[in-house]
Amino acid sequence: MLQGTLNRVRSIFVAIMILLGLVMIATYFLLGRDQFVALFSRSTEPGVREPTLIDPRAGAPDPNGSAIVRLAPVPKLAPPTLTIEPNVLRQNGLAMDTRVSTVVALPGVSIGTAVGGGSVTRRTLRLWSVTANGAPEFQLANILRPPLGDGRIGSVNTIAVSPDANLVAGAVIRFDRGTPVYVFHRNDGRLAASLTGLPSVATALAFSPDGKHLAVGLTQGGLRIFRTADWTELRRDPNYTEIVRSIAFAADGRMATTSFDGQVRLYDSQFLLLRAAMAPQGARPFDVAFSPDGTRLAVGYYDKAAVSLLDANTLTSRRVLLAPAPSREGDWLTEVAWARDGSRLFAAGFVTQGNGRNPVLSFDMASEGPPQILDGLRLETPLTDLLPYNETGVVAVSDASDPDDAVNASGLIMGAFSGARALVARFDGERSAVRLGSLAGDIEAFRVSDDGLILEVPASNRTLRLDLTQRRGDLIDTASLDLRPPRLTTPAFEVRDWRGRKVLETAATENGQVTRNQIALDLEERALSLAYAPGDEPYFVLGTNFAIRKYAFRGSLLQTIAVPAGAQRLTVTPDGRLYVAVLGDGTIRWYDAARGRELFAVYVSPKDQRWIGWTPNGRYDGSPGSDELLGWQINRGPDREPLFYSAQVFGSLFYTTDLGARVLRSLEIPDAPEPATLLARLVPVVELFGEPEVAVGKLTVEFQIKAPSGRPITGLRATINGVAAEVDTSEGPVPADTRIRLTFDLPPGAETNRTFSLSASHDDNVYGDAAERGFQVVGRDAPQQDEFKQERLLGLVVGISDYRDPGIPDLRFGERDATEVTAAFQRQLSRFYKQVDLQTLVGAQATRANIINALESIRRKRPSTLDTVLLFFAGHGVPDPNNPAGGAQAGRYFFVTHDANYSGGELAATAFSYTDLYAFIRETEGRQLVFLDTCYSGLVSETGAAVQSFARLPKPDANGIAREAGRLGAYVVAATTGNAVAYEDERLQNGALTFALLEAMDGRANDLPLSENRRITTAGLRLHLESTIKRVTNNRQKPAILDLNTEAVEIAAVVPPNPSFGALIPAPAQ
Repeated sequence: MLQGTLNRVRSIFVAIMILLGLVMIATYFLLGRDQFVALFSRSTEPGVREPTLIDPRAGAPDPNGSAIVRLAPVPKLAPPTLTIEPNVLRQNGLAMDTRVSTVVALPGVSIGTAVGGGSVTRRTLRLWSVTANGAPEFQLANILRPPLGDGRIGSVNTIAVSPDANLVAGAVIRFDRGTPVYVFHRNDGRLAASLTGLPSVATALAFSPDGKHLAVGLTQGGLRIFRTADWTELRRDPNYTEIVRSIAFAADGRMATTSFDGQVRLYDSQFLLLRAAMAPQGARPFDVAFSPDGTRLAVGYYDKAAVSLLDANTLTSRRVLLAPAPSREGDWLTEVAWARDGSRLFAAGFVTQGNGRNPVLSFDMASEGPPQILDGLRLETPLTDLLPYNETGVVAVSDASDPDDAVNASGLIMGAFSGARALVARFDGERSAVRLGSLAGDIEAFRVSDDGLILEVPASNRTLRLDLTQRRGDLIDTASLDLRPPRLTTPAFEVRDWRGRKVLETAATENGQVTRNQIALDLEERALSLAYAPGDEPYFVLGTNFAIRKYAFRGSLLQTIAVPAGAQRLTVTPDGRLYVAVLGDGTIRWYDAARGRELFAVYVSPKDQRWIGWTPNGRYDGSPGSDELLGWQINRGPDREPLFYSAQVFGSLFYTTDLGARVLRSLEIPDAPEPATLLARLVPVVELFGEPEVAVGKLTVEFQIKAPSGRPITGLRATINGVAAEVDTSEGPVPADTRIRLTFDLPPGAETNRTFSLSASHDDNVYGDAAERGFQVVGRDAPQQDEFKQERLLGLVVGISDYRDPGIPDLRFGERDATEVTAAFQRQLSRFYKQVDLQTLVGAQATRANIINALESIRRKRPSTLDTVLLFFAGHGVPDPNNPAGGAQAGRYFFVTHDANYSGGELAATAFSYTDLYAFIRETEGRQLVFLDTCYSGLVSETGAAVQSFARLPKPDANGIAREAGRLGAYVVAATTGNAVAYEDERLQNGALTFALLEAMDGRANDLPLSENRRITTAGLRLHLESTIKRVTNNRQKPAILDLNTEAVEIAAVVPPNPSFGALIPAPAQ
């Protein structure tokens, strides 16, 4: 009997297998090979949703019919971890103080949605204020950070701010902790609560008007209410079949919600459901807002350019507000906000009005007429939030850098409108130099070299050129013709009408027959960019707001790569090795096409074109000062606020010269230190309390220092308006986690607003990021103005033209550079400095021993924080002869002295070493100015094997030199950026850097920005050196300058023009 049963089971199993085999064979012939393969090879990467391939015979699908979120679990976040956190990707949650005393939270967007809601992107919550008194101004108020992890763990989803503005709640993705809601103290960023155990990601948050409750709307699981007194759950409503989209409160405590199940729900002040009704105008009700008098509800929609006005008690429809013609199918009005006096209702979203721009619509509640169109922002991007402003106005927000809502990389934009049409204030996030124009109009203006190492991309009204072979980024006026645009046509097939679409059609021609297929992207996903494969390869790549997707020409999905922001521009290099994309967060990223992984990313600052590039494991390269654009977040457990450090803290381990070119040529990412090995290197973190106290020339501050590594705190560095303030730590280590009060003497100066900063270090003298506070000095509290800004100018000036070793080519103007620089600074005696004491070594005097002795004599003069120390070197500079490639040992530099022995193979032992330079900077007090007019190319007429061998040496890493010296506190100017060449010019009679410096110091600079006191500042000198060097070298040379001072520090007085200094030199002929 048992054997018979087994036989029957075996027969049934065989029958099922045969049936499955027949189904698969039928599926193969029905779908075709490409679609069949794609069906069984879909990506399962967390956070990437797969689109649906549509059989053209089945008709158009319902684009709203698929699931909202399909996220796979990710590994548990085990504290402590080290997570790469670029500052450029930290523009996350928004809140605004629109009446100075009240902070109002913008509603957020759900994970993976491309529409409406706030500008919540990734890693932090950023709080903004806009004052209503006087001229409105947007200001960043604070940055709050949740713990981070791999993938989307730690991503902020939506936010809310309590009525008293003291608490900020943020919904955070954490699969290991039940997708919690973190509640922060607004002022100091400490965690007040962690609401765990939620079944899914929160998509809507709102505090009750009395601040006693927090309402949490979920992706799955409906609605939950928490008491803020003890953060216990009070009530829940699980009867939602779709995502909770928005929550709003009336002044009397009633609550309304919208959901993608199509319903609007109304609750009483005890959070009991009163009634629910289907939204009258669409299936996807979005934002909801009570009128100020509590009688009406405004409801916006994701699937229609309309707003419903409902009775706030019965939920019956009272009025429908429509976008004026011409609106089109697919437009939406997701965002709604009432004027505080109830006279107007504002609505916004994606309504192009036929001119490609998205306005704010202002509906007069006393009129049945069409809305006023507020188009002052002139945006092509969707408007993602509205907030009341004053009594009759509105603040409109477009976060085009939202990774799930990016149409171009213009970044965060905010505008304040009066009740009429006037735009009274505007804020542009300026998150990247990559600020693209029309989505359709300049796709071909994105151009890339054949190897992917050089690219040009539109940047506002100019073109950003990024050259990884030269390690520099520049804004240029005329695009180059030697680079390739994306391939947008191919004779074999085409993708039709794809821009901004959720459903695409492919048309492939084979044997004279045209085969059409449709591709449906996921819910709320849309196409942003496209490029066809090079040559005859039958595929194309599509950039969306979620991913880069590779499709076969018939439309089957071959590959999916998750992207952190919308892929605005996309191309494939001619050899098919790389995808290059411009993303909505303002970054440019390179992907390995074969393995589908990110290789390298670059961000370029819009203010000064500083650039930084990094690999996914944290190695980075960049221009001087770019360390502050990248950082590391240190988690201290899932329920504690993390610490944040700029990249310079770990620069000696992660900074890698020529990183981008190496990675993209090899398609391999170099290994990086394990995060666990870095914890002992953590620098102290300073926390300032309250506002600094000012009284009769004294400044008192209260602070404490956190030391995550547990090592003793031995150094404090304070500045007042960029001027070093002496701190005595001779009595022993500074205690950690203890409140300390320090009093400083205010430096002389006019009554003014000032800035105080404080940073700390362990015994390695590596300082952490400075904590800053502003303060004001008025009346009798202001100290007396001294006659001179600085006490002494001490320094060493070195210049070499002739070298003892015949294998080292001579230069023309090194010695002249040194003598003229000495003379220029000597003229500051009694003008800016009470004493000028400079040692000058030229020619045969400039030996290694003499340089070291001169530096030691400066130390013996015991410079104080009121003194300035000048170091100037003109001559040859070379990288470490034992490691000329640089790599992770970037910043190693040798100044070639007169007695250096290159031919004998003893250059490292006989030249002036980087270790001597950095040790002097680290161990010497005072403001330090370092000028390195070195890195010459050796463009001389001598021949011979030895000379040619020296000329072929790699140029030292000027970026690394400036970074290493600058992080020790010096103001550093290297003649060139990256590994480029510094030039001497017969017309200048100087090196280019020296010529520009002398032009400023000798009173000949017409473009030199000055301080209010008519003095030369570090910031003004930087601008002058950059512009002048580029001008006189015809843009062939760009200095590497690092100045970590947040204030423009005065370093010299303006002197009358020196008659001996030559006339201004025009730019050389082409």
